[in-house]
Amino acid sequence: MRREEGFTLIEVLVALAITAILSLMGLASINSVMRTKDGLESTIESTQRLEMTRAIIRKDVSQLSRRVARDEFGTPSFSPFIGNDQTNENLLMSFVTAGRPSVGRSVHLPSLHFVEYIYRDNNLIRRTRPYIDAAPQHQSYERVLISEIDHAEIQFFSNNTWLDYWDFQTTVRERQPFPTAVWINFHHKKYGLLENRFFTNVQN
Repeated sequence: MRREEGFTLIEVLVALAITAILSLMGLASINSVMRTKDGLESTIESTQRLEMTRAIIRKDVSQLSRRVARDEFGTPSFSPFIGNDQTNENLLMSFVTAGRPSVGRSVHLPSLHFVEYIYRDNNLIRRTRPYIDAAPQHQSYERVLISEIDHAEIQFFSNNTWLDYWDFQTTVRERQPFPTAVWINFHHKKYGLLENRFFTNVQN
C-alpha cells in the first residue's frame, strides 16, 4: 500500500510564518524607499523655490525705475525706493521696476510695474498691481515666494556702507534714489540662515 505524502500542519504554519516575515520586510523596505523619495522630492522642490525666488528678486532690483508710484488718492510716494518700512506690515522694500512682458494680444500692461516685498505670517510675499499707480478698482496680486521663514532682515548698500533703512532722507543724504545692492537674510525652518545679496542697476 502506497504511503500518502504531504505537509504536516506544523510545516504549513512555519511556511506561512516565513512568508509573512518576508512580506513584512519587503513592505518595510518599500515604505523606506517611498519616504526617501518623498523627502528627496520635497528637498528638490524647496531648492527650486529658493532659486526661483532669488531669480525674481535679482530681476526686479536690477531694473529699478525712477518713476514714483502714487496711492489711491493720487499722492506720490516720497521716494522711488522704500526699504524696511516697519510701519507698513513689515514692508521689506517697494519700488517700480521694468521688464514685465505683455500678458497677451488683448491685454497690454505697461512694462513698468509696482512691486512690494513683504514679510508676513512666516512668508516672503511679492505683491504687484496691474498699474504703477494704485486705484480702488485695481486689485493687488500677492504671491508667496518662500514659506516657513522664522525671521527676515534686509539692508541696503550705498557708499561703502550697509544701511538698515532707505527712505526720503536716505535718498537725499546718499544723493541717489536707490541703493547699489540689497542684502536679504532669511532664517528658514529647514535650511537655517540664508543670505542673499543682489546688485541693483545703480552704481556709486
